[in-house]
Amino acid sequence: MAVDKSESSNTHKNTGGQATSATQIGMAQKRRWLVFGSNVVVAVLLATVLAGAAVWLSGMLLRGKARSDWTSTGQYSLSPRGKAVVRDLQADVTITMVATHPSENLYRSEEAYRRDLTQYERMKTLLHEYEIASSHIKFETLAPSDTASADAFLQRLEGRFKEQLVGKEAFLKEFAGFRTQVDTLVGQEVGRLQSFGTLQPPPPEVLLQNLEVAANGLIKVSKTAQLKMLSQMVGQEIPEEKAAPTIEEARDSVNAVSELFKQFPEFYKRVIAGLEKGEKPVTIPPAIKAFMESAPQRFDPIQKKAEELKVKMAALPQQKFDEVKESITGRKASLVFETEGDVKVVPVEDAWITPPMQEDQQDEPKSVFVGERVISNQLQALVRKTKPAVFFVTFGAPVAGWGGPYAALAERLRQSNFIVQEWDLMRQHEMPKVEEWEKDPPKGKPTMVIVLLPPPPPNMQRPMPPPTPEAYQPVLELVNAGTPVLVCVDAVERMMVPYEGVFAKFGLEPRFEAVAVQNLLIDPSKGTERAVPWLTQLQTTGQHPIARAMGGLSVAFIASVPVMISPKPPEGVDVTPLVLLPVSPDYWADTNMMEAMNGQAKRDEAKDIIPTKEHPVPLAVAVTRKVGDAEQRAVVFGNSLFARDRVGQYPRDLAFPGNTELFVNSVLWAGGMDNLLAVSPEVLQAQRLGDLGAWALPLRVILVGGLPALVAFVGLIVFLIRRR
Repeated sequence: MAVDKSESSNTHKNTGGQATSATQIGMAQKRRWLVFGSNVVVAVLLATVLAGAAVWLSGMLLRGKARSDWTSTGQYSLSPRGKAVVRDLQADVTITMVATHPSENLYRSEEAYRRDLTQYERMKTLLHEYEIASSHIKFETLAPSDTASADAFLQRLEGRFKEQLVGKEAFLKEFAGFRTQVDTLVGQEVGRLQSFGTLQPPPPEVLLQNLEVAANGLIKVSKTAQLKMLSQMVGQEIPEEKAAPTIEEARDSVNAVSELFKQFPEFYKRVIAGLEKGEKPVTIPPAIKAFMESAPQRFDPIQKKAEELKVKMAALPQQKFDEVKESITGRKASLVFETEGDVKVVPVEDAWITPPMQEDQQDEPKSVFVGERVISNQLQALVRKTKPAVFFVTFGAPVAGWGGPYAALAERLRQSNFIVQEWDLMRQHEMPKVEEWEKDPPKGKPTMVIVLLPPPPPNMQRPMPPPTPEAYQPVLELVNAGTPVLVCVDAVERMMVPYEGVFAKFGLEPRFEAVAVQNLLIDPSKGTERAVPWLTQLQTTGQHPIARAMGGLSVAFIASVPVMISPKPPEGVDVTPLVLLPVSPDYWADTNMMEAMNGQAKRDEAKDIIPTKEHPVPLAVAVTRKVGDAEQRAVVFGNSLFARDRVGQYPRDLAFPGNTELFVNSVLWAGGMDNLLAVSPEVLQAQRLGDLGAWALPLRVILVGGLPALVAFVGLIVFLIRRR
C-alpha cells in the first residue's frame, strides 16, 4: 500500500510506539518555557516581597536593632567599653537631649551651619544607639522653641523636685528679708557719711576722703543704694525692678556682705588710729568719731546673719531643676539624665574637646568627639554610686595636675568616672582625704588604686639625697595590706628606687641596670644600623583580661627595664606577662646602660639579656597575690614614660595608640572593674573602614535589591538551560 510521504514526514514514533506531531512538540516547548518563565517571575516577585517584608519587619519590630556600621568614626555603633557599661545598667534611665535644631538658628556661612548640623545629628545618633543597646534606656529630644513641650517637661521635673524646691523657696524668702536689712543699713550708713560733709566747721579733708571711700564700698553690696546714687547723678528717679532672687544672686550677695561687714568696723578703727596717731595728727569731730566707733553694733548682727545663711546655703542640695530650667530657657544644649531618684545635667559641648597638643598649633584645632565617653560616664555613675579613686604617688614633683606630664591621662581617668588625686610624699606624709568620700561616705569599702611613679631625677643645681623607703612607708603599708597598685620603674641605679621592696612580694626581679633596645636601620642606602632604647610596635601577649581587651593595639616603651619573673615566686602569687621583648636578633636588653641610653648599644651574647622562647623577657606583668582571704591585683611596668601625655595621649594618629589604653585598662583591672575592660571609643575611630561617601546610596540599593537581583539571575540561568 502506498504511503503518503507528506504525512509520514510529519509523523514520528515515540518510545511507546505512539505518533507525535511536530506541532504538538512545539506547543509542549512553549508550555515549558511559559512554566519556567512564570516560575522565574514568581520567584523574583516572591524575593522582592520577602525583601520588602524583611525591611518592614526590621523597622517595625527590631527598631533598627540589627545593623552594620561602616563609618570611620563609628557613629552608628557603641564601643566595647560602652556596651560593657550598658550591660551593667539595672535602673531605667531617660536621656533627654535638650537642643535647638540648627535649622532654627541663623548662621553667617553654610560651613558653620553644616558643622553644627553634623554635631547635632552625631549626638542624636549616638543616643539612639544607647537606646537600642539597652531596654533600660529611653531617649527623647526636646526643642526649647517648642513651648508646650518645654513647659510640660519642666512641670514634670518640678513635681519630682517639689521637696527640694520647697527648701529653696524657704531659703530665698529668708534671704529676701536679709537683703532688705542690708539695703536699709547701707542706706542709713551712706546717708550719715554723706551728711558729715555739711558739718560746720567742715571736717578735715583727709577725713572726708576716708568717709567717701567707706560710702563707695558700702554701695557695692546694695542695688538699692546703687540705683539711688545713679538717680542723683542723672537727676531722675530710676525705679528698682523687684525680680525674685536666684540662688546664684543669693550666694554672691551673702558672700560679699559677710566679707565686707566683717572688715568694715576694722576699717573705721584704722582710719581713727591713722589720723589721730599719724605724723600730723588730725582731730576727728566727736560726732563722727562716736559714729565710727559704734560701727560693730550696727554691722555685727547682719554679718552673723550672713554667716548663718552661708551655712544654710551650703546645706541646700544641688539645684538640678534650676540647671534644667536654665538649659531650656537659655537654649543651651544639654543632656538630662533621669532615673527614679536622681537627675543629672551635662552640657552637650562637653562631648567635643580639643586635644591639648593641638592648642599650641597655628592651624585651627580640630575638636574630637568624646560623646560616648561622656554618656557612659554618666551611666556608670548611676550604676556605681561611689566613684573609685586613683592616687598618683610622687615625691616633690607634681605629675597629674595642670602642666604635669600625666595631666591629660589624669583627665582621661576623671572622664572615666574616677577620682584622681596626687599624693606628694615630700609634702604630705599621710594619704590625702577624698573630699567626695567625706561629703558622701561610701556604704562599703571604696575602690582605691595606687600608682607608684619613680621619683624625679636629681637636680644638679640643687642636689638632694634620693627619697628613702622610710619616706614611702605610708604607701608601702597600704600596698603590703593588699591595696591595688600600678608600679612603674625606670632604668636607674637600684639605690634610687625607694619602693624596691614591693617587687619581692610580687615575685619579680627587675633588672634596673639593663635597658631594652631595638636595632633599627638608620640609613637604608648605606645599611647603617643603630640600637636605640625606643621600642615601637610592641603588643600585649597572652590571654590575660588586659591583653584581650587591648585587641592587638600596639604600644611603645622608652628606656624600659626587664621585669624578670622570679623562678620561685612567693606562695599565693601568680604572675602573667603582658608585654614581652620580641624574640629577634634586633631586640635585647643591654646591660651597658650608658651606651644604651645614648643609642650606642652593642649586642653582647655573654653579658646582655637575650630573649628566647624558653626564657622570655617581660617588660610589663600582671600580678595577683593572696592577702588573707582577699586577692590583691597589681600591674608592674618596666617603664614610666610610656603613659606620659607626650607619648601616649596626643596626637591621635600615632602608630601606638595602645599606650593610654594599656594604662587605663590596667587601672580598671587592678580595681576589680573587669566588666569595663575594653578598647575606648576614641581609639576605635582609627580602627574602622573609611566613610562610604558617594558609594553610600549605591551600596544601599545593592543591599536592598541584591536578593531579588540574585534570584532573578539564577532564574534566568535555569530558564536558559531548560529552554534547550
